[in-house]
Amino acid sequence: SDNTYSITWGTAKASNYEITEELGTLEVTKATITDEPEDPDDPQSKPRFDVSRPEDVVYNGKEQKQPITIKDTKTGKDLVEGTDFQMSYSADVTNVGDVTITVTGMGSYEGTFTRTYKITKAPLTVKTGSASKEYDGSALTKDEASIEGLVNGESATVKANGSQTEVGSSQNGYDITWGTAKASNYEITEELGILEVTKAKLPDDPEDPDD
Repeated sequence: SDNTYSITWGTAKASNYEITEELGTLEVTKATITDEPEDPDDPQSKPRFDVSRPEDVVYNGKEQKQPITIKDTKTGKDLVEGTDFQMSYSADVTNVGDVTITVTGMGSYEGTFTRTYKITKAPLTVKTGSASKEYDGSALTKDEASIEGLVNGESATVKANGSQTEVGSSQNGYDITWGTAKASNYEITEELGILEVTKAKLPDDPEDPDD
């Protein structure tokens, strides 16, 4: 806008003067939102804008759009999303991986920068049962198996697949059939049972050896 003026006449009289105006211009430009120091050449310089960093989150089967807050330290103003800036997210904000937020200035602000956060794997526990028997030449198995920690109603089934025939022991392993759940979204902790085959005992002498 024009830098207008007012005159307070002292000993001069307005009627004695023909005024020609050469008015200056007052211009306010948009502030650039950035997390860079205001003076990159000054190691003591700090950013004008205080921009928060979104926290990592654990997978829960739902969209997780983490927010960002921005404060203009020069004006003391907390910027308002949708008025002063807008945020857009990378395509996948549900599954495990990195999420990128792109922040773009609006209104009195301009500039673009990004923030990232992670969606980390949800914990999943698989348990299988234990069993033991004396050696008899047949395989020892234990079908008992469970899966705990699936989120948001997702589905997967687990089946024990361990087998021990010879004398000795081994873990009772398992197979998972993934339904609506994705293996890549879970960090599996195993609590596996033990299948143990012990040596067979020699039979006792019969009570009547002639029978």
